Amino acid sequence: MFKRSTSFKRDTLIRNLKGAVGRIPSLDLPANVVAIYAFGGILREKELLHDFDMVILYRMTGEQKERWETFRGNFSTISLDNGESHRGPIYDLLSEFKPYLDDDIPLRDAVKVKKLSEMLRRHKINPQWASCFSWTEVLNNPLVGIFVPEIKVVIQRILLGRGFRGLQALVEEHDEFMAGKGRLAPKNYELAWSVAKPDIEGNLGNRNIEKKTEYIIKELDFFMNQKIPDLVE
Repeated sequence: MFKRSTSFKRDTLIRNLKGAVGRIPSLDLPANVVAIYAFGGILREKELLHDFDMVILYRMTGEQKERWETFRGNFSTISLDNGESHRGPIYDLLSEFKPYLDDDIPLRDAVKVKKLSEMLRRHKINPQWASCFSWTEVLNNPLVGIFVPEIKVVIQRILLGRGFRGLQALVEEHDEFMAGKGRLAPKNYELAWSVAKPDIEGNLGNRNIEKKTEYIIKELDFFMNQKIPDLVE
């Protein structure tokens, strides 16, 4: 028996995004979220959607880069110093992790324990950023056997968390994305939110007929000339 996929009302998805971006000023993110672009079904005026596809764009200050690299270096299973590949500093903390591992306490809950949280901070590991990953990802990665935290994962998981259903996001560095170096294949997206233009409903709803027609033509071109040929091959 097939499981029915969940559908969301367009207004519900927009409300969820508004709720997520409304939290940004209070979040301890490793970078500044500067814009969010929408793509996919939300731009086709559909009232029922499986999800709201978006790309979150960020920029970093010099201070943020330094802070992130410190966390990344201390919370990796390989050393990132001098380009050498050897045992990372996180292995020195295994004895501190063991009680939580033995009791099957998820990392996202373990970091809330004062003793562990304070220990991580002493080792310059941000507990909230660490909570974005699981024990399996950190200590038992079945694919590559090593772990180095990705900033895109931290931004996505902190910003959207578990409370904003239906929001599916890629995360990209702003300048690289705008230069066409991002992972978003269709190259067909519209601004949903930015620091300068925070009105999500207005950004998505005030597109004239020419803008909507241009979007549909780009979508058709992508599927006809890129997606379908790739599937045939």
